[in-house]
Amino acid sequence: FTFPLIGADVVIQTPPSERPPNILQPMEKMTVDEKKAVVFNTTDTFTFGFWTRYLDFVRWELTDMPLGLGGPFRSYIGEQPIHLTVYRLANAEELAAMEADGFPPPEEPRCESQKYVFLRIQVTNSGSDGEPSVTEAPNVVDWDEVRDSERDRS
Repeated sequence: FTFPLIGADVVIQTPPSERPPNILQPMEKMTVDEKKAVVFNTTDTFTFGFWTRYLDFVRWELTDMPLGLGGPFRSYIGEQPIHLTVYRLANAEELAAMEADGFPPPEEPRCESQKYVFLRIQVTNSGSDGEPSVTEAPNVVDWDEVRDSERDRS
């Protein structure tokens, strides 16, 4: 399941000279036009807010689903964690460079070789107290390497 970041309820861009918003405080839902106006870059901090009445990570269950469905996540996914990934796909120029370096063109539109991963998170409920835990997964983009690569191309 994937969706664009514009699907977030809130997308806040904070310049390096300012403090990001306190995520424990209320945030106002944004319009689509406000979210489209955000320009992603590698210097600002971005805060995303997603609200749903259907997922309760504290109780680790689905709630208020249509047709009366709901219950513990375990009933639907077993003991596996939930993986959340933020990435962008390689653009045409990057794909051409990969091919020039001997990498075959991707066979599927979202294959791993096309993804520049910004963040991978695993959410589990494996704690003895029943509380969910969040860990950052490996294989996240090295931003210094990306900046150096972009500088070399210029």
